Amino acid sequence: MVESRPTDAARELIAALTAAVIANNEEEAAFQGLTLLNKLVENKVKNPEEAKFNGFKKTNPKVVEKILSLQGGINDLIMAMGFSSTSDDRYEFTGDIRVLKKGNRVIDTAIMPMKVSRMTPDDRKKHEILEAQKLAYKVQQASDRERREELLRMSAGDRQEKKYEPVVASKAQVIGSFGAEVHTFKQPPGGG
Repeated sequence: MVESRPTDAARELIAALTAAVIANNEEEAAFQGLTLLNKLVENKVKNPEEAKFNGFKKTNPKVVEKILSLQGGINDLIMAMGFSSTSDDRYEFTGDIRVLKKGNRVIDTAIMPMKVSRMTPDDRKKHEILEAQKLAYKVQQASDRERREELLRMSAGDRQEKKYEPVVASKAQVIGSFGAEVHTFKQPPGGG
């Protein structure tokens, strides 16, 4: 049985809240708001040690207009990603960075169809090529991983077989028949 990790449950919650925000708002508003939120989150993910990316003001005009104006649980989404509401009208990141990274990927995946629909035909073609290359790379990685695991299993099996094979005389013992003098090592008296 595979045990569910806390980050998996958080990812599922973030995905559900993101879907609710998208469903309860016009596409353009949802796209603009989630894109801005994703950018704020991405700044924290890429620069976890920089204090200036630890949070954002709730009173910032862009945040109010694009993010906080969204319906369908935007505040819950922000909190699920690990931000806490402070008394000085800010959202400060106090959660698990792994959850924030997963949340960043969830939002990015959710808004990707909206991004693609806004691309020029040339950009869309480039995007499709990149996505195909990413998929091919993932497939190759999975194939390589399976091959490595198979080689490890075969190697372990070979070691098990060798463990029970009888020891065969070495070539050095046969050399004596060709006139070479073969001396065996004998430990000197006293262990020396």
